[in-house]
Amino acid sequence: MTFVPAPDPVGFRRLDPIRARDAGPGTRPPTPLLVTATATTDRDTGRIATAGGIASAVAHGALILWLLLGGRIFQPAHAPAVAAVSVSVLTTAEFAALTAPQPAPPPDPPQAAPPPAEADPAPALPPRPADLDPPADLARQPMPTALPEDRFRPDPPPEQITSDPPPDRRPQRRPDPPRPDETPNDQPRRTQPRQAAPAPQAATGQPAPAVAAASPGQIDRLKAKWGAEIRQRVQRRTRAARGMSGEVAMLLVVDRSGALISVGVARSSGNPRLDAMALRAVRAAGRFPPAPAGLTDASYSLSLPISFVR
Repeated sequence: MTFVPAPDPVGFRRLDPIRARDAGPGTRPPTPLLVTATATTDRDTGRIATAGGIASAVAHGALILWLLLGGRIFQPAHAPAVAAVSVSVLTTAEFAALTAPQPAPPPDPPQAAPPPAEADPAPALPPRPADLDPPADLARQPMPTALPEDRFRPDPPPEQITSDPPPDRRPQRRPDPPRPDETPNDQPRRTQPRQAAPAPQAATGQPAPAVAAASPGQIDRLKAKWGAEIRQRVQRRTRAARGMSGEVAMLLVVDRSGALISVGVARSSGNPRLDAMALRAVRAAGRFPPAPAGLTDASYSLSLPISFVR
């Protein structure tokens, strides 16, 4: 019976197989024994470490070379050139001089107008032909005399025949018969002119009695009465304001005849619309009642309150 020996692993030493005859008949040959070779294992480990160190050194060297020279090797042949930019530092005075507005360029001097071109001389006219001259016999004939003016006068218009106006057919009024109570003696009395009425005392030269001057208290009462009449007339011209109410004090200047001289707002109501309505009401009132007899000044100033109710 033949046995195939097992492969020799690294670090192990193979022993020769034991033949069957050495163990005796009928006995299975023993399994080959593996013996560890300590010396061989340490040597192989050193070799492996050395090979790994060399490989690592080669890899690191290649990486360093690629980092140093890889950009130049793989750089494109026609790389765009980098534009250089120059930077200069300016002082405040230089910056102000650069940013200052530039003066406007001087205007161009006015160009002289070109001299006018000389006009071409007018061509000489040809001589007048002799056949256009009037004959001598026509020039010697006398001019016709002026026609008489009567020839141009228009003919007179034909006379219009007017018919007589128709007679008035209205019945004439008969005179009233004399009344029986009238007597002939009354007629001379009516024909006598009336005697002139006696002249008034002013015509005889006697002065009219002067009106006594009113006291300050009477003047105030007369002004209050006159102002109430004017206020009543103005108040009738005011219209009801929708949603608004207030009172406007108006200052009026009125002459003695009742004519309005000027008007203004003495105290506003706080609403411009009510103030405008009060001014319109005063102007629409027209002429006011004349001043009472006791007020002798040419004009008076009156302060009148104008009320507006919703």
